[in-house]
Amino acid sequence: MTGVFAHTGRISRSALAITSVLACLASGASYADAEPTAQYREVRPPGRAGAITLLESPARADDSPEVWFVRKGGLSVRNVHASTLTPYLPAKGKGTGAAIVLAPGGAFRMLAIEAEGERVAKWFTARGIAVFVLKYRLRATSRDGSRFLAEMDNIAKLVAADPHASETPDYAFEDGLAALQVVRDNARRWGIDPRRVGVAGFSAGARLSRDLALHAPAGKGPDFAATIYGPMIAVDVPASAPPLFAALAVDDPVFGNTDLGIINSWRQANKPVEAHLYQKGGHGFGAGRKGETNALWMEQFHTWLGMNGFLSDTVHGMHSRDREQG
Repeated sequence: MTGVFAHTGRISRSALAITSVLACLASGASYADAEPTAQYREVRPPGRAGAITLLESPARADDSPEVWFVRKGGLSVRNVHASTLTPYLPAKGKGTGAAIVLAPGGAFRMLAIEAEGERVAKWFTARGIAVFVLKYRLRATSRDGSRFLAEMDNIAKLVAADPHASETPDYAFEDGLAALQVVRDNARRWGIDPRRVGVAGFSAGARLSRDLALHAPAGKGPDFAATIYGPMIAVDVPASAPPLFAALAVDDPVFGNTDLGIINSWRQANKPVEAHLYQKGGHGFGAGRKGETNALWMEQFHTWLGMNGFLSDTVHGMHSRDREQG
């Protein structure tokens, strides 16, 4: 494996055939968007100005080339074998010093780069927060578009039956760690406080963000974490865990029927946690849907960041000290 970050030695994940059924189905609102009849159009790879290459997987016989396509919700990509990080920086003199590594979702088989990446990044950048959209490595999918959509539909059914049976692949976890390292290594260049670098993700990206908060090596994890329509089951929270923000729609077909144990997990660890449960939104509301309360999540997250001192020029860094001493 090549790139800026070596293997972390984290416990190896098992049952990869099931692990990829993580809970995000593209950028659509529900399982219906994963049906083979859904609109699907492949496009040429877009130019990614400023994208930074992180890690690359060795070539395998079953690997298909990276494919960019458009579906409901916008531009997406699948068959990612080389991870990248694309910076979205505030205007000069407008930065708060805070930074977010943003992880789109897609069941670890695709990434909703536009709906859960670029659109969200631009909203936060306009408010002085540097955002870095992470295109992390994925499970291989069929080169044929129709077969790919059928695969996604099957994944949807598996997750609906057992939303607990999914884990973050090691290579995606490594990409997340590498992204955090790159942002901190370039903090001065980008006008960022290295003590205020967090992660946020959607569905599969939410699971990745949560796992970075839970399992990153000492001093390497995020200073805060946000999970947007991600898993809500109870977890073991270490003393080094950062503050957590979570958002979920009650009618989410993936996680809406599970318990909300993650909230008590953070509380029992005496760590700051805030959770928002919206009446409507399904799975995949992205930046929020007009006329629904889930459209408030970005503003609420932004306010939460300020309340916890991450947008202040005089941050005391206590969250980072907790993380380093854990």
